[in-house]
Amino acid sequence: MMKAKEYTARFNNSENPMEELRKIGYDFIMETKELAKARHIESNSALISIFKELELKWVAFANSVEDVRLDGFSVLIEMKMPKLYTMLVDAGWRPKNLGELERTTEFLN
Repeated sequence: MMKAKEYTARFNNSENPMEELRKIGYDFIMETKELAKARHIESNSALISIFKELELKWVAFANSVEDVRLDGFSVLIEMKMPKLYTMLVDAGWRPKNLGELERTTEFLN
């Protein structure tokens, strides 16, 4: 698992930032799986804590680079795993309200 500053370095040093952003998004999803397994997650509240943790990491990453949405992690989960997103929201996860940002799917395709 990487820190936000390590993701920032990867993004900033990439020759193709959009492709690197796709890879970083994938890595964030894989981190949720790794953390859930390592922490032996058995409840929705414990799973939500992982998503909150990674959402904060994403915001730190997005704040340190240009053209990356602050709400990109929750948008990624909503678009790529809508059933999981709905389950998390129904269980109490409230993605950060980061303003009325225009949604983009460019980095998700």
